[in-house]
Amino acid sequence: MKRNGTIAISAILVVLGLVVVVRTVQAGIGGGLGLILGAMLVAAGALRLWLVLSLSGSRAGKAGPEQRKRELD
Repeated sequence: MKRNGTIAISAILVVLGLVVVVRTVQAGIGGGLGLILGAMLVAAGALRLWLVLSLSGSRAGKAGPEQRKRELD
């Protein structure tokens, strides 16, 4: 349940960042701050999503690929 909420918030951050970047480019008025903030939102959402997905397999009690291979030998 907590994992699904984290994934949803991460996706919202990415979409919001993309909207800020597109809106800034569409306005065409310099927009340095909008581009920076939008890129930071996209990066934060993507990194958060990557962390959630990459760490979900390494929870305590779950056997990783190396441990499973040792158990099969």
